[in-house]
Amino acid sequence: VSSTQFHVIHNATLIWTLNLESGPTFPTVSITEPSDGATYTSPATVNITANASDTDGTIAKVEFYQGTTKLGEDTDSSGGWTYSWTGVAAGSYTLTAKAFDDDGASTTSAGVGITVTQPATPTIANAAASAVTAGSATLNGNLTSTGTASTTVYVYWGTVDRGQTTSGWEGSQNLGVRSPGAVSHPVSGLAQGATYYYRFYASNS
Repeated sequence: VSSTQFHVIHNATLIWTLNLESGPTFPTVSITEPSDGATYTSPATVNITANASDTDGTIAKVEFYQGTTKLGEDTDSSGGWTYSWTGVAAGSYTLTAKAFDDDGASTTSAGVGITVTQPATPTIANAAASAVTAGSATLNGNLTSTGTASTTVYVYWGTVDRGQTTSGWEGSQNLGVRSPGAVSHPVSGLAQGATYYYRFYASNS
């Protein structure tokens, strides 16, 4: 009687245990001021404030951008993460904040859109001169609107009316930043018997 030999092979299963270590988490950041859609009048000062945090460490700094242009950065959180952008001209801008944590990881916030507009044109008018003598007079005017911006008033006078131009007058005076209301300026040394013209000029640009 013949016999058949055989071998039983046991299949072995090898189990791997994979231990994963999590890497550093990224910080979070958002702009809290200004609000999206905020409007300003040029030349504007835009105060930007960001809220930044990091769950596994600390925030090292926050950078502030207009588009791809870096405006500045804040490395001291004691007064909050802030930046003041000054002298901003008329236009539309998108602001972002980029936070860096102590591991070097960074996150950029969602953009916030703002609009800076030109101030309205101020309005000023002449009023009748007063205290007129042989060689002097007080020139009077009235600033009726500043156009919602800081407005400087000037007065020009001479024996020829130069119209809207500010050059060629025989005399001129910067009266400084003024609020709406009456403006005046005394002049002396006028030629007796001559006819004089004067115009007030207001600028908020």
